[in-house]
Amino acid sequence: MKLHILLFVLLGCFFSASNVSAQPDGQELFETMNCFKCHDSEYNKLGPPLKIIARAYEKNEKLLSYFNGEMDPIVKPEMAKIMAGEVTKINKLNDQEKASLANFIMKYK
Repeated sequence: MKLHILLFVLLGCFFSASNVSAQPDGQELFETMNCFKCHDSEYNKLGPPLKIIARAYEKNEKLLSYFNGEMDPIVKPEMAKIMAGEVTKINKLNDQEKASLANFIMKYK
C-alpha cells in the first residue's frame, strides 16, 4: 500500500512539473539578442545604459509599450531609426519573453 501511495505521489509530481512552462530569463534574452553590444548597465555605449532606460520608462508597462511599437522612444529618440530593427525583433517575442526582458531592464532603476 505504501508503495502505491509513493508511486501515485511521484507520478503526480512528474505530470504537474511537466505542465509548468519555465519563465524566460530576461538577462538571457538580453544576451542572446545581443543587446549588450549597444547597452551596458551603467555606461554609455552606442545606446544608453540600462539604468537610464529604466529610470526614463519608470515602469514595465511603458517599456512594454515601446517594445510593442505603441510609443516612440523616450531615451535618445534620435536613435529611433537605428533601434527600429531591434524593436521589430523584440516585438516578435511572446508576451512572457517581452515581460522578462522588461523586468530585467527595470531592475536597474
